[in-house]
Amino acid sequence: MEQFNILYGKKLVAIGDSMVQGFTLSDAYNQTWLSKIAARNGMKHKNYGMNGTSLAYRDVYDGQCKKEDSVVARYTDMDDDADYILVYAGTNDIHNFIPIGENNSTDQTMLKGALNVLCSGLRIKYPDKKIGFITPYTPGYDTPASKAAPEYVNAIITICNKYNIPVFDNSKNGGIDWLSKADMDALTFGDATHLNEAGMEFVSSRYEQFLRNM
Repeated sequence: MEQFNILYGKKLVAIGDSMVQGFTLSDAYNQTWLSKIAARNGMKHKNYGMNGTSLAYRDVYDGQCKKEDSVVARYTDMDDDADYILVYAGTNDIHNFIPIGENNSTDQTMLKGALNVLCSGLRIKYPDKKIGFITPYTPGYDTPASKAAPEYVNAIITICNKYNIPVFDNSKNGGIDWLSKADMDALTFGDATHLNEAGMEFVSSRYEQFLRNM
């Protein structure tokens, strides 16, 4: 019932890359995990996803995303009245081999530096709200980016822990086997990265439980 649903009537915003925006879904506004969580729970929501964006500053990626499109540059534009705030990015940092940097860095061209600026900024912007991060997957392919992915995921977890921000670790809890043809056919666009609508529905229940436990 509505009165027993802690999410009912709340406002959920999410910022990140194509895993937030929806990539090439035909009706991304209604088909992403974000919109599915909101619809199930009578929540307002706003999607700040952008295909190709990274957490840290970087050069133009395939002509699509500029420095000012990075998550660390855009988070200040999010609505101030959100109750739940999720950050889901890092895949493009991995694929562009953004330097990871040091734990105390504030260099926004490096992953940990950008994360320190982002996490501290979110704490200031939303001091009494629920903030969480969702990590990229670590699919396990025999590619340089896939092999590097665990180090990037660990960096996200490490910096979020500094700010007491909870993290949903897709590498352990995402529930998708990226080496399984059955999973790829059922849940993804077949490009080794992006979820189709069935995949969005699949992960939405996991992310919803994460929200409830924040």
